[in-house]
Amino acid sequence: MTLGVSGLRRAAGVLVLLAAFASSASAAPNPAGNIRLGPLPPSCERAPTGAACETAAVRALDTARARLGLGPYLLPADFVGLAPARQWLILANLDRIAYSLRPIGGLSVVLDSIARRGASAREDPDPRRC
Repeated sequence: MTLGVSGLRRAAGVLVLLAAFASSASAAPNPAGNIRLGPLPPSCERAPTGAACETAAVRALDTARARLGLGPYLLPADFVGLAPARQWLILANLDRIAYSLRPIGGLSVVLDSIARRGASAREDPDPRRC
């Protein structure tokens, strides 16, 4: 499933508004370490990309953001129906904006591979180690 033209325009508009807000706000504090996600519902074992699991995961991420003094993610209404790569891009860009970093312009097969290796190793991805 793709965003479509109207969805892309809406997402771009949200990013522009958030970037404008972020540039006038101070950056979020850098956590001393990773914040544990905590338990997810048993349905995540059977359907990790199902709406119940994704909603629970976003709720857990929002809890972690609250510990940093950040508000919850402002996600598009159709977020759980988007392809996982688009979901990751949205979440990553919202975090980048919170840290006063420029949003990522789009998806990249190379960066997807680097991120996948980092996630599998339970480490932050590092594009310099390719």
